[in-house]
Amino acid sequence: MIICPVCNKENLCKIDENTNQCWCFSIEIDKELIALLPDNLINKSCICLACITLFKEDYGEIKEMLNIDNNLSYEIKL
Repeated sequence: MIICPVCNKENLCKIDENTNQCWCFSIEIDKELIALLPDNLINKSCICLACITLFKEDYGEIKEMLNIDNNLSYEIKL
């Protein structure tokens, strides 16, 4: 099971054995969302579709999920 680094839920990332593709290969993820992640999580785990969608709709909610304060420091909530 692969966990989303934003919400800590299963991200449903799964490579199809026949095509070597996953849903996450064809979706555009805002660079600003990726930049919110701690460096040690970038390119290590896929962000789930729910968090990608939420970021586009409500940036503030994503900041709360990652516990980002006004100084742009962050801490992942467990």
